[in-house]
Amino acid sequence: MAGPLKRTDCSPVTDGAAAVVLADVSAVLGSLANAKHVFVVDPDIDIFSDEQVDWALATRFQADRDLVVATGMRTLPLDPSLGGAATGAKAGFDLTLPMGERILEHRIPRPPALDGRRFGSLQAALADGPKFFAELMAAVGSRDGREIVRELEALRGSGKLSRDNEGRYQVTR
Repeated sequence: MAGPLKRTDCSPVTDGAAAVVLADVSAVLGSLANAKHVFVVDPDIDIFSDEQVDWALATRFQADRDLVVATGMRTLPLDPSLGGAATGAKAGFDLTLPMGERILEHRIPRPPALDGRRFGSLQAALADGPKFFAELMAAVGSRDGREIVRELEALRGSGKLSRDNEGRYQVTR
């Protein structure tokens, strides 16, 4: 990756081993002048997804134990933060989990999935029976639900939509 940021999937980081992570960070920072920050993640994090890396930073990183700072490192002379110096500081962020800490709170949230039938339209899905919003999204293959919201609002406006006692959407007859 060109630029001051380097992400690496330290696969497999067994046990979130600090020595392995430190070796990875040191290797990258020492060999690439253009890498200013290195983020080391477990294999369950997609290194090309800013959202997943940000999530790992927010939920797996503690600065007092997971930050590696190296000074006197070779850098690119175009970095204005150097003030003309030939060397500078670089940082490594250990976003891996310690051994045995693969509990529910540390898993990456996944979107809801429906193993049920798929439908060509929202109205066809609702004709099949009441459904929660996530079930409607899966039933029609919606990525983010925006078109579902628009269609539900149109049905509600025409008086053809209601909700049952559990909060599922249904066609009003």
